[in-house]
Amino acid sequence: MKRIAFIISVLALVSACQAEITVQSSTAPVHTMTVHAGEAGTRTAIQVDGLTYHTNWSAGDQIDVAEVIQGNYSMDEKSRPAPYQIEASDALAADAATASFNITFADRTSLAENPTGGDFRYVGVYPSGSLYSVNWTGDSQAEWESHWGDTSTPDHFTLLVNMPTSQNPTADSFDPNADLMVSQVVTSATQPNELSLRFARVGTIAKITLKGLPAGRTLESGTFTFPMTWPGAYMVEYDPTLGKTGLFNKPSGLISFYPEGVTVDGSGNAVLWLRTLSGTLSGWFKFDVTVNDGKGGKGGEPERYEKRVDLDALGRTIEFPESGITTFSVTLEKHYDLTFTNESYVTGETSIEAHLLFDLGGKPHTSVTYGLIAFDPATPDPFETVKVDTADPGDIIPLTPDGEGRVTYSVTGLTPGTEYCFMPFMVIDGVAFYPEYSYFSYTTLTHYDYVEPGLVDLGLPSGTLWATFNLGSDAPLTAGYYFAWGEVRPTEEFDNYYYGSKYWNQYRSYNTGYARKYSTCAAYGQDGLMDMKTVLDAEDDAATVCLGGEWRTPTSADFAEMMGNCDRSNIEGGYVYTSKKNGNSITFPACGYYTGSSKQSSSTFMMTSSLNIDVVSLPNRALCADVHSGTSDYADGTTRGYTKCNVRPVKGGTRAGHVWTAHTSATVLGGGSANVHSEFLEAEDLENYMEYTYRAHLSSDPTYYPSTSISRNGYHTYTGLTPGTTYYYYVSWECRQISDPSIHKYGTSEVRSFVAE
Repeated sequence: MKRIAFIISVLALVSACQAEITVQSSTAPVHTMTVHAGEAGTRTAIQVDGLTYHTNWSAGDQIDVAEVIQGNYSMDEKSRPAPYQIEASDALAADAATASFNITFADRTSLAENPTGGDFRYVGVYPSGSLYSVNWTGDSQAEWESHWGDTSTPDHFTLLVNMPTSQNPTADSFDPNADLMVSQVVTSATQPNELSLRFARVGTIAKITLKGLPAGRTLESGTFTFPMTWPGAYMVEYDPTLGKTGLFNKPSGLISFYPEGVTVDGSGNAVLWLRTLSGTLSGWFKFDVTVNDGKGGKGGEPERYEKRVDLDALGRTIEFPESGITTFSVTLEKHYDLTFTNESYVTGETSIEAHLLFDLGGKPHTSVTYGLIAFDPATPDPFETVKVDTADPGDIIPLTPDGEGRVTYSVTGLTPGTEYCFMPFMVIDGVAFYPEYSYFSYTTLTHYDYVEPGLVDLGLPSGTLWATFNLGSDAPLTAGYYFAWGEVRPTEEFDNYYYGSKYWNQYRSYNTGYARKYSTCAAYGQDGLMDMKTVLDAEDDAATVCLGGEWRTPTSADFAEMMGNCDRSNIEGGYVYTSKKNGNSITFPACGYYTGSSKQSSSTFMMTSSLNIDVVSLPNRALCADVHSGTSDYADGTTRGYTKCNVRPVKGGTRAGHVWTAHTSATVLGGGSANVHSEFLEAEDLENYMEYTYRAHLSSDPTYYPSTSISRNGYHTYTGLTPGTTYYYYVSWECRQISDPSIHKYGTSEVRSFVAE
C-alpha cells in the first residue's frame, strides 16, 4: 500500500490527553482513565459562529482502547482483539474539559497469556465503534514491505479504523460523533499503572451545501463520488507508531452518507457535514442523494437528485486541509433514469453488429441526438478523456433509434482478434450525457485457418468416412482445437465460467445452463423450451462451419458404429482403430479434454454432435466419445458446455447417423382415454445390435416422462387421464451392440401434446 505523505503532518495537530490509571485487582484490573481536552485537535465540534472550533466532552461519550501483547504470536499472530469499550462514568457539564472513564483489563501477565514476555501495547480511538481491527504485521518482512512499501520493519501492529459518516448534524453544526481521533501507541513492559495517550485527528471536515432540492423534504441518503486518485474514502488505515495513514484496501472513490434530521430549507438548500481524509480534489466529483417527503414515507415517493461537476473544465480544485473546514456548494438536478443497454451483439473476425436500447427515463427535452464514441481500450479513464466535443469526428458513430429507443449498428473492416471499445452518449438539449465508468467492449474473433483432412473408408455399414486428423490439426497425433458442445469456434479461454466462444448464445447464464436450443427437458430449457433436438444442426456443427461442404461432427451413433466395427490398440501418444471389415485404420491422439479450466489427461474425449435424451438423470447433457476406453456415449455430467473436446470430422452417412427417428400421433377417445400411435422409420441392424426396445412416454408434467413398453409399430392406449388436462408425449427406442453391450444407440420422436376429454 502506498504511503500517504500528507497525513503525517496530522501529528502536529495533536494535544496531550493524559490518562491516569489505578490498578484495583490483579486478576481483573479496573482502571480509571481521565482524558483532558484542552485545545483544537481533541474532541471537536464545529459551530456556526464563524465556523470556529469548539472543544468539549459530553456525558455518554465513549472511546475504544485496544491492548495487544508484542510478540505474543501464539495468541493469534493476526489477531483482531475485541477492543475494550470505555464509557463516560459521570454526567458531565457542557464544555467539560475532563472526562473520567472506567475500564477493566484482563490480567495477561501470566506465562500462559504472555509466553514470550512481550511488551504491552495500547491504542485509543474516538468515537467508540470506529475501531475496525488490530493486525500484527511486524512478524512478516514480506507482508510489511508489501503493505507499506519500505524495508524498515519495526515490530508493531496496524490499526484499522472506520471514518464515521452516519451523522446527526444540524444545518449549522457538524456532528461531533462523526469526528475521528486515534492515539499513538503506548508501549509498557507490564500492564501499566499509568498511560499517557496522545491523540491525533484523522482527516478533515467539509461543510457542503446541496442546492436545488425540493423545499421541506428530508435528506435520506446519498453518495459523494470522486476520482480514485483522491483518497477520500470512508475507511482509513492508521499506523500511529510511524505516523502513517493510508486507505483500507484501495481508495473506493465513494463516500456513502445517511444523515438524520437534515431538512431542505425554503430556498431548496440542505447543509451536509462530512468527515473525509485530507487532500486535494481535482478532476471531478458527483453527488447523488435521495430525499423523502419527511412524513415517514407517507404521502410521497422518494426522489433522487444528482450533479456531476467537472472541476477541470472549471479550472478549479477543492482543498481539504488537515485542519480547519472546507466549504463549498453544488446545485443538484432531478435524476432521470437515462439508460444505455447493450441488448445483444455478434462479433465476427472483421465486424461487429450490436443492438442498443436508449431510454430517456421520462426526462423532459426539446431535442436529443444519439451516438457512440469509439476509443482506444488502453485509455485508462475513457469517461474523462473521451468527449463529443474533443473526439475526432471519425471516432463518432451517429445513431438513429426507433420509437422504442432501439438501434442496430455495425462496423466492418476490423482487425481479427482486436478489442474495440464504444461509449454511448445522448446530447439532450445541447448537454451531453454519458454512462459513468461504463462502455461496451468487443473483441473481434481470432482468424483461424483449417487444413482439410484426408478421408479413410473403414467399410462401415453406413458408408461414413472418417477424417485422418482432428479439426484444427494437420497430423493424426496432433490435438487440434478444443470446442464446447454446439460452439463453432475454438475455445480460447479455459475458464470455469467461460464456455467456449459463445458464438451462438445457447445459455441464459453460465451456472443455470438453461438451453435456448436442443432441449429434451422443459425444466432445463429456457422458458420451458423442449424442442427434442438431439443432434446439432449444420449451423451449430463445428466441422460443418469450419470446413464447409459435407463435413460434420460424428454423432454418438457414428462413434458406436466405428468402435463396434474396429479393433482398438494403443500406440505411443495415441490410439489406433483398425477396421474388421477392410483393415484400414484411423489414429486418435491422446489429447485429453477440458472440464472448465482443468486439463484432464486420463481419457481422451472426442466431441459428438449428439445430445443425451435421458430426461431424468442427465437431461440436456452433451455426449462425448471416449476413444481411450472405446465408450461412444459419455454424458457431460455438468452444465452443457463445461466439457471441451477435440472434433474428428466425418463425411457420408447421415447427420442423424443411426439415431433413428419415428413419427407419432394421438387419438383422444374421451372418458379419460387416448391412443398414442408410433411408426419407426428405419429397420433394425440385426447383424450388429440386439435387445431392441420401444417405449412411449406421456406426462402432464413436461419435466418428467414415465415410460411404457410398446410394440415397434401400432399404438398404446392410455386410460385414467384427467379431462381438460394437457398431456405431452413422445416415443423412443434403444438397442445394444452385440460385441460390446455397453455400447447402445437410440432415437426419439418429436414431442407433441393433446388435451384429454
